[in-house]
Amino acid sequence: MTKWHKHELIIYLKDVDNEVRHAQYSEFRIDNAAASYALSELGAYSGNAGDSLSTHINATFSTPDTNEKCAMAYKSGWWFHKCMDSNLNGVYESNEVDADTAGIVWSSWQMKPIKFAQMMIRPIYN
Repeated sequence: MTKWHKHELIIYLKDVDNEVRHAQYSEFRIDNAAASYALSELGAYSGNAGDSLSTHINATFSTPDTNEKCAMAYKSGWWFHKCMDSNLNGVYESNEVDADTAGIVWSSWQMKPIKFAQMMIRPIYN
């Protein structure tokens, strides 16, 4: 999907108190299936949620059925790197997030539960 054109990524987050934040990346590229859908490119960050995705560059997309320890522990698929600074596919938790919780996480913003996460990509035509 991101192979033929450059894409940008914007992420919207909402916590349990309905505070909304966003993170935007000027470029976003995911490798193909043979490369395990690695997060191969991430451009400059802007926004007010903080950058919790850049540490995941070059991480492959892992799911619990692949027996990857972080995906199994957090019960979700994500580009795990040293487990995570972010995991927008985590299981929703309405209580405070801690190291043992498999919640939706964007660590550079806060550790309060996130109840909504939306990732959107679009091609960049220059």
